[in-house]
Amino acid sequence: MEATHSVLVVLAMLLALIGAGWWMAAVMLGLSRGPALHWSVFCALGQLAALFGMFESSPRDAWSVGASNLLVLAAFVAAGRGVGLFLGRPAPLWMDSVAFGALVLVTAADMLVGLNPLWRAAMVSACTAAVLLRAFLANGRPLLAEFGAAVTTVVSMPFLLAAGLFVWRLVRMVAFPPQEGELLMTANTSVNLAALFALTGLAVLLNMSLAYMVLVRLVRRLQHLSRHDSLTGLMNRRAMMGTIDAELGRVRRGAPGWALLLVDVDHFKRVNDTLGHAAGDEALRRVATALRQSARQIDSVARMGGEEFCVLAPMTDLHGAALLAERLRQAVATATGAAPGGARVTVSVGVALSLAGQADTGESALARADRCLYRAKAAGRDRVELPAAE
Repeated sequence: MEATHSVLVVLAMLLALIGAGWWMAAVMLGLSRGPALHWSVFCALGQLAALFGMFESSPRDAWSVGASNLLVLAAFVAAGRGVGLFLGRPAPLWMDSVAFGALVLVTAADMLVGLNPLWRAAMVSACTAAVLLRAFLANGRPLLAEFGAAVTTVVSMPFLLAAGLFVWRLVRMVAFPPQEGELLMTANTSVNLAALFALTGLAVLLNMSLAYMVLVRLVRRLQHLSRHDSLTGLMNRRAMMGTIDAELGRVRRGAPGWALLLVDVDHFKRVNDTLGHAAGDEALRRVATALRQSARQIDSVARMGGEEFCVLAPMTDLHGAALLAERLRQAVATATGAAPGGARVTVSVGVALSLAGQADTGESALARADRCLYRAKAAGRDRVELPAAE
């Protein structure tokens, strides 16, 4: 077996294994289903192209050469479009269709009338480089916006390097036309062997970079879920306690004091009992929206559990806390359609202060706010209760 054929066998085996992994990720795990299926197709087409390449006997074998070229181009189209789909920014189909259509016409003409193998090989390299460069350029900005420079470099570089490989082949054919027997990438020459090794490495690198991109998004989502409430999108209790601890640390270093507002939806059980839990969930989402929109940008808003919310207001004294609490209460009370079915949703608010120089913890501040909240409930609800002597 020739050395180039050995490399093609290795490439086909690697793509078969990786493609099976993408298929399982899409079908069995439901992980980025659409993009993963595109990348599975990329591996399958690349594997077929490698196998067809082993049957290429000469540059004038139009059928096997044409099939291999079309499979390679279709594979890179699938890879690039999979990235665009993953980012939610798939490029218009015509961009890839132009290059693919041009190669289909070249292949058809070669089968019907026969073309100059050198011209055909140059067209193949040009079309493939165009598809790879399109993927690199179209996906670069969305990648940068979501993942930053490091991930963008990792994911985009294999497309750029592969495009560079085909541009190099195009330039070499124009500047230094090889012998007809050396035109096929599967021809057993040192240059073609190096190109196949490079293509194999780039195929592996591309799949690794795609897996890295999926993993980064998955980790970020898990981190987000670990710190945010799934119903309202607000911070959860764990994240709020961490924020309170950080604020306590700043106060110990001389920063101004802060206020903690504990907000509880009044008679929430009635909403669930009369309108159903779906209506109750919608009411909580709208209360959360009202709190988030009415709080200051520097404030932190969290759902502590059930129908209870918490607002941490840095650099806030008693007067500022009273104004903020009243603004939050009114925002919820006047929110249009705060609960489906016409039920009026109100909240009670308890306020606690943590002053500079005061020995305090997050739990003690919450306990003081909870006592004020209890007084607000006992006094008739839909009201704000301030600390008696703080």
